[in-house]
Amino acid sequence: MAETMTVAGFDVHARSMHAAAICVPTGELVRIRFGAGVQGPVEWLRSLPGPVRACYEAGPTGFGLYRAAIAAGIEMQVVAPGCPVMYGGFTSNVDMKTGAPAFGTPEYTRAAMAGGQLARRYKIPYRSSNACAANAVDAQAAYESEMSVWGAVMGHANMIMHGAGWMEGGLVANFEKMILDAEILQGMGEFMQPIVVDDDTLALDAITEVGPGGHFFGVGHTLERFEAAFYSPMLSDWRNFETWQETGSVDGTRRANAIWKEMLRTYEAPAMDPAVREELSAYVTRRKREIVSGNL
Repeated sequence: MAETMTVAGFDVHARSMHAAAICVPTGELVRIRFGAGVQGPVEWLRSLPGPVRACYEAGPTGFGLYRAAIAAGIEMQVVAPGCPVMYGGFTSNVDMKTGAPAFGTPEYTRAAMAGGQLARRYKIPYRSSNACAANAVDAQAAYESEMSVWGAVMGHANMIMHGAGWMEGGLVANFEKMILDAEILQGMGEFMQPIVVDDDTLALDAITEVGPGGHFFGVGHTLERFEAAFYSPMLSDWRNFETWQETGSVDGTRRANAIWKEMLRTYEAPAMDPAVREELSAYVTRRKREIVSGNL
């Protein structure tokens, strides 16, 4: 908003529009009324000191104005009282030696938790992120993302944006990192499941059956549950060092590389109406062209 010169608002009806604009630096307020049609309002917006940011109250009669303004390169948003919203908290510290942004730090995690407290105070949903500043899928990427996810969880986030794949402070995305992050998120999701306390989980009969000095691997209680008793990671390798070394010493990053490649190889696209697919492809092509030309 600091770069905005003029803010304009519209009350749009079927046969008329009322508009007001305020010049941010001077505070000068202008009011104007238009008849039907969008050409006049758009020309008026283009005549105002720029950059111009405009809005209109939600309703079907304003959609034509919105499309015309966007086509003319004027930023316009819809104001919808009562529309569901989500508070997106995102902040962190920097490396004070270089000025580079830092993510997944203790300060970042505390800020994510504080953001969640603010969201709960105002009774709105909360969005957090899984961020890291690592340049490679290494130990730094893992521990920074783990810290970020803890901030989201402890902040009671309703949604995690950029949940998987974030690298280099958000400048790039990485497939191996997506697998690593998916593992972190799945593990965290399992951790958050409530502890079940009942006859089956207490297993007092099995304890009596085994007795002192015995083991539980062969009893019925174990055999009935061992396949799904614990979270099964897709990335971790729990074999001993000698076995891991004999099979090529494949580390987590290389395992993640193999996992995403296999996922792509076996991927089956969901069924889609050919007309819908053609429309989506045309939209993507158009937006790529517009973005390259600077029309964001």
